[in-house]
Amino acid sequence: MTINLKNLTPDAVRCLDLAVGTARTRHNLYVDTEHLLIGALQTDIVREAVTTAGNSADAILQAIYREMSIVRDSPLDTIKGLTRDATTALERAANEAQALGVAYVNSGHIALSVLSQPEPFLADILDGLPALDLATIRSSVARASQPPSTNFQEKWRPNRWESGRMLFSEGHGASVASVSGPGPVPGSLRAVRNRSAPTRRNATGQNTNLNTLWIALALLAAVIYGAIVRPDIAVPVTIVLGGWVISLILHEFGHAIVAYWGGDHTVAEKGYLSMNPLKYMHPLLSIGLPLLFLALGGIGLPGGAVYIERHRLRNKYWQSAVSAAGPFMNLICLIVFAIPFWSGYVNANQYFHFWERDTLWAAFAFLVWLQAIAILFNLIPIPPLDGFGIIEPFLEEKLAFNIRTTVGSMGLLLIILMFWIPDDGEGFHPGRAFREQADEMVDVVDVEPWQRYYGWEAFRFWRDD
Repeated sequence: MTINLKNLTPDAVRCLDLAVGTARTRHNLYVDTEHLLIGALQTDIVREAVTTAGNSADAILQAIYREMSIVRDSPLDTIKGLTRDATTALERAANEAQALGVAYVNSGHIALSVLSQPEPFLADILDGLPALDLATIRSSVARASQPPSTNFQEKWRPNRWESGRMLFSEGHGASVASVSGPGPVPGSLRAVRNRSAPTRRNATGQNTNLNTLWIALALLAAVIYGAIVRPDIAVPVTIVLGGWVISLILHEFGHAIVAYWGGDHTVAEKGYLSMNPLKYMHPLLSIGLPLLFLALGGIGLPGGAVYIERHRLRNKYWQSAVSAAGPFMNLICLIVFAIPFWSGYVNANQYFHFWERDTLWAAFAFLVWLQAIAILFNLIPIPPLDGFGIIEPFLEEKLAFNIRTTVGSMGLLLIILMFWIPDDGEGFHPGRAFREQADEMVDVVDVEPWQRYYGWEAFRFWRDD
C-alpha cells in the first residue's frame, strides 16, 4: 500500500500541512521525520492517543523544538520535497494502516511510524523523555480511525492543496528528494525507495572494517620495508603523507563534531565521528589531487568532505562555527606537529638536535608549513571553501545563493590556477603571497623557511635538482 491523495484522511492532510509549515518557518528545505511528528502531535487523534498512554504531546513538541533550528522572521516560499527518511516513514505509515485493517492513512498512523523507528535525531530527544507505550497509542489510533469524508477528493485536489503540490506528484504518489540536492521525483513511495538515492543510514559493516585493516597492514608493511631499504625516502614521505591524512581526518572530524553539537545528529549515522579516514576520503579528491599539488607546488589542498545537513543546525552561529571548525583543527595540528621546534628540542644550531636527524625534522617542518597553507587556503571567502561557509550565514539569503551558484566549484579551480601564474618576483603574486604568509605563521612556532624547503625537497625524492 502506498500513500496518495486518495487514501489520506483530512487530519493526515492537516498533519502534512503542519509539517510543511514547520519546515518553511525554520528554513528547512526538506520535510523530515521530526516535521512529520510535529505535525502529527498537533492533531486530535495523536494528542488523545499520547495522553491515553500517559504522556504529554506538548512536552514532546517542546523537546523537539529545543533541538531544532530557529524560527525565521519570514518563512520559505516553498520546500523541495521529502527526505529519504521521511519518505520511508510515510511508507511505514501506510503499512501501519494496513496492519490495523484500514485502507486509508491518518495522522495516528504517521505518528506510529515515526515513533516506532525514530531516526537518531529524534531517538536522542525521545530518550530524554518518559517512555512511550506504543501498544496503547496504537490501540487508541485504531479506535479513533474513521474513513475519509465523501467530498475528500473534491476538497483536497492537488491544484488546491499547497502542501500537496510540494509533497506529491500529480496526485498519485509522494515525491522524494535527496537532501543532497535533486528535486522531487514522481512516483509511488515504494518505487522511489528502490532508487539509488543517497540515504542517511550508516551502511558500513564488517567488510568495510576488514578492508580498512588490510589497507592499514599493507601500508605498515610498505613503511617498514622503505625504512629499512631507503630511509632517506621512506621517512619524509611517511611523515608528510601520514601527517596529512591525520590532519585531513581531524579537519573533517572538526566539522562533524561541531555539527553534532549544533543539532545535526545525522553525522553520527554517516560515520563521521568514527575517525575512519575512509569516511572522508575520495580516491581523486582526497589522495590524487592533494598528492599532485604537493609534488608540483607544495600546496596542501583540502582533500575530504563531510555532508552536513545544515537545516538541522540550531542557528546561523552554529552554521558558521561548523565551517570554522575545520581550519581550527588544522591550527591545532600545526601547533602539535611543531612541538619539537617551539619546545626548543630541535635547534638548527645544535648538531645533534637537527642535523643528525635532518630528514626527520625537515619533514616535520614541511608538514607544519602545509598546515599553515591549509589554514590560509581554507579561509579564502570563496565557495566551496570554509571561508565562505563562515560568512555565508550572515549574508542576505539571495546574495549567498547567487554567489554559491555562480562561483561554485569553479572558485576552487580559479584559486588553484592562480598559484601557477608565472612569478617574476615583481609586484603582487598570489602564490608567493600565500607562501610568505605561511612562512610568517610557522616562524611563530620556530620553524624556519629553509627547514620546510629542505623537507619539501626530501619529500620530492624523484627529483634530481
